[in-house]
Amino acid sequence: MLHTLARATALSWRGAGRGLAEHWGALKYTQALAGGRNSFLRLTDEGHRIADHYKSLQSNELGIGFALTLAEHMLRSRFPDHTVTIVPADTALRAGWALTSRDKGEKVRYRYRPQYFAEVWRPGEPSLVIPLACKGNHSDSATSAEQLASASAHAEAVHIGPWNETPGLLFSTQLPTDGGTMTVHALQAPGSGGRLFPAEVREPNLNAPPFQANVMPDIHPPVEGLVAPEPVRGCHVQAKDYAWFQESLAHTTAAGLMAFTGSGHATARHLTDRQGRKGFTGPENAADMSIHVLYPGHPARRRGVRRGPPRQPGAEAVDPGDTRRPLATRTAQASPRQDLRGKAYFSADHMTWHCGRRLVPRIARPDIESDK
Repeated sequence: MLHTLARATALSWRGAGRGLAEHWGALKYTQALAGGRNSFLRLTDEGHRIADHYKSLQSNELGIGFALTLAEHMLRSRFPDHTVTIVPADTALRAGWALTSRDKGEKVRYRYRPQYFAEVWRPGEPSLVIPLACKGNHSDSATSAEQLASASAHAEAVHIGPWNETPGLLFSTQLPTDGGTMTVHALQAPGSGGRLFPAEVREPNLNAPPFQANVMPDIHPPVEGLVAPEPVRGCHVQAKDYAWFQESLAHTTAAGLMAFTGSGHATARHLTDRQGRKGFTGPENAADMSIHVLYPGHPARRRGVRRGPPRQPGAEAVDPGDTRRPLATRTAQASPRQDLRGKAYFSADHMTWHCGRRLVPRIARPDIESDK
């Protein structure tokens, strides 16, 4: 879960020491949670004593970590033989929209957005993109209910495909400070949209450089009769934008992966200026990086020797394809994927997860007695 959190926040500018800052996101909560193999997770005394605004930050970040971990678990269970990729929504959307006053272009003028997208894909099939809204609190279930209600405004700020048909997942993580069990509440919004079908305009070229589009803001309801309804504020990915949006998701995923390894220049290759490319083009400190580069003429590469830190369990390495592409550890894939598509549909009732400290979380549905 902590690794998922660190990967997900690698592009969010939550630290200045690239590489070190991203890994710190996975380490700073290692002593905030406790629980055995046969018990549920809860906050430790250290997690209770955290001071001032850091408590709010803790509930927010742990809420993100648990929400994304559960979203990946659910979607992989629902769609076997598919890959689930978590993409930071703000970064992906900035490839097409000016989200804030500091962004150049026509402003969206709406502050609500999902925090992440979950892209479910498989080669040769259209992807399914699901907006995710993640919140957390140190209070009770009533607070979680309020957070789920407000999270719907975030998820509905992005429509992918037909009006009002984009599926969504909403999460609120409850971290009680009275010694109670940590609980993740979730809601699912069904819908037939979210699928990036191949468009007649063009096919996505996932090997092309990132492209800065300027998509008109607002979500457009369908026309009824002779009068066009007023647009709704937000971002609308329409059929003509599917190829570009799929490219943006792929580049943003690759950028997040490279940011987590600590390579600023490798990250910058996959971002546009509005997405923050210039912020990753400064000098790199070798102490901040988790990657080592082997150039095509390097003697060790000719001998087939792997350079860099030893591989960790579950880590995969990326073979460099040119002088600018690093060999990375703690990663899965360093460049935009080629012809990756997913075909999927998610459906679920309101569920509550009582999270145990093991690989597969326990699931307690409201209509089934919990195994607490």
